[in-house]
Amino acid sequence: MDKIRIFAYIITTVFVIGAAFPHYILLVNSFKSASEILTNPVSIPFNPRLTNFIEVITHYRFHNYMLNSLKIISIALPLIIVVGLMAGYSLARLKPKGSAVIMSLLLIGLSTPAFLYIVPLYSLMRNLHLTNNLLGLVPIYTAIYSPLATFILYSIMLQLPPSIEEAARLDGASELRILVNIISPLILSSIKTVALLLFVFMWNEFLFAFVFLSSADLRTTPLAFMFFVRERGLELNSIFAAGVLSIIPVLVFYPIFRREVARGLAMVYKG
Repeated sequence: MDKIRIFAYIITTVFVIGAAFPHYILLVNSFKSASEILTNPVSIPFNPRLTNFIEVITHYRFHNYMLNSLKIISIALPLIIVVGLMAGYSLARLKPKGSAVIMSLLLIGLSTPAFLYIVPLYSLMRNLHLTNNLLGLVPIYTAIYSPLATFILYSIMLQLPPSIEEAARLDGASELRILVNIISPLILSSIKTVALLLFVFMWNEFLFAFVFLSSADLRTTPLAFMFFVRERGLELNSIFAAGVLSIIPVLVFYPIFRREVARGLAMVYKG
């Protein structure tokens, strides 16, 4: 047993080091000059400099592109959670006819490559005058990520005993009230986990933002990286500084919901 535990510790340590090393490289090189990075990219900076971050913010306006991503996510994420909750509750607790077929269609939608429908989708959004518009990405992200939220929340709701809502129905509670006041608080940790997961997905989404946004001032964070290299060349110090700025939102939200995410992941695993 001790050998198994030691082996597990070794594997975990290797995994943690492998996951942390790229972030270490990103952080230490964001405070170096380009020549220092090329000389020794692994070492700690001898003369840490904040000019890399100042240049990225003042000259390239990288914070504006981060705000563009946050604007889209701030509208799309609540919509996705609401759709996922209502659809998951309907399929898991009410179990209408054809619910198995609906779940199969959701799984097919999750596994369908984006390039198969991006051309007709672009034609549709252009006819609706929603191309080159930040709001145009909101219905796209909602449609793309709602099946994932529905599937996860559906799996979690299946674990809850039927007696929970049966007692509420006997008291005359509507299905919407049961969902909002009874089911949602019970799976709140899982909802926060799904929200954080979807936040990361949308924050890093590149393909649809690249296709549907053409104006420079509407670029999202991933697009900003691509055009940064194309327009300014391989300025390593600025690229690393921009990389550190881009992970700040995730680093801010994750510690706040750390415990809830751990409980939510446990519920997802059981489901």
